[in-house]
Formats: sequence, C-alpha cells, structure tokens
Amino acid sequence: MTSAESTFRKEYETLQAEYAALVGASGFADQYKPPSQAARFIANAYALLWVHTHKDCPYLYSAQRLLESDVPVHRRADQIAGVIQGFKGTVDVEGYIGGHDTGPHWSSYELFAASVRNWLIAYGVGGPVVLMSQDLVAAKLLASGQVRSVGALFLLGVFLQVVKAIVYRTTSWYGVDDASTTDADRSWQMRASDWINCAVWLEVLVDIATIGLFSFATFSALSSLG
Repeated sequence: MTSAESTFRKEYETLQAEYAALVGASGFADQYKPPSQAARFIANAYALLWVHTHKDCPYLYSAQRLLESDVPVHRRADQIAGVIQGFKGTVDVEGYIGGHDTGPHWSSYELFAASVRNWLIAYGVGGPVVLMSQDLVAAKLLASGQVRSVGALFLLGVFLQVVKAIVYRTTSWYGVDDASTTDADRSWQMRASDWINCAVWLEVLVDIATIGLFSFATFSALSSLG
C-alpha cells in the first residue's frame, strides 16, 4: 500500500465516522439533525475527492453536481456518501489514487491530444478551401476529374474526427453516471465505455486513418497538377 493510499484510507474512516453521526434509525441521514452538520459532511467528502482524484474523475464530477444541487441537504449527504463508497471500491480493487495534481504526463497528454485534434480538423477543413481558392489548382483538379474524390477524402477524415469526439464524449458521460452505480447495476453501456476508454490503440488508429486519408487526398491533388 502506498503512502497516498494509506492517507486516503485514514481520511475515509474519519469521513465514515462523520457520516455515521448523521445516520438515524432508518439507515439514512437523519433529517432532524442540523442541516449545517450534513452540509459540513458534504464539503468534507468533496474535499477528500478533490485531493485524491484527478480533475476529470467522474466521482469528483458527481460530487460537484451534488454540491450545486437543489436536493435537500440530508438527501445529498446520503448520495455523496454513496459516491465516496464507490471511489473507495475503486481504490480497493485497482489500488488507484489519482491525485488532483496529475503531473507532467497527464498535462502533456492533454496538450498533445488537443493539438493533434485541432490540427487534423483544421487541415481537413482548410485543405480543400486552400486548393479551390487557387484558380490554377482548381482548374486542373476539375479537368482531372478528381475533385470529388479529393473532397470526399478530406470530408471522410473530418468525419472520423467528429465521430471520435462524439464517442469519447458519450463514454465520459457514462463514466460520470457510473461513479455512483454499484458493480451489479452497471449497464452494458458503462462496461463498453470502460473498454473504449482503456483502448488507447483505438484512438491512435482513428488518427492514423485520418492522416492517411488527408495524405492521399493531398497527393492526389498535387498529382493532378502534372
């Protein structure tokens, strides 16, 4: 067990004791306890997740939504307790403590991922515009009969990037929903989202395919110049 995990477990036990003081005979937060007590527990639970998870963690996102929710404070206390328990289960199974400061590797990934995506979309949209704005190039392309195929290759490359963005946005949403769901209740969409998020090769494959389409389109356009 790492020192980070050990610290988390101690803080988790303290938080559990704080929640136990809120729970009544029904097994849920007692609505007759002072609302300030429940609000303090919610704030402490969010702080625990903030310290021990990365900024895009679905558990942290779920807790943040509960902070901003209009649901009665005692009900929110029960809900955030479930979120904390879900994260604890992740730590038990995977031994993972993210840490809100994810370090240079995650920052580098975010930077390069955004750069590659922006470059590909810009090239896919801007490439045909630049080609067709040049009278000589446009005339030769039209004469060669390749203008449609070149345009289709550029559009297909952009389409792949848009689909990739939609897919990963959807898997992120299921990740947020999964944060407060027990393993037995997890849907096939949640399990599929986990698989997609772990399949880094899939993202790389789409990017390579996009670059291949753009390269072939550019080569075809240049070949038509003679």
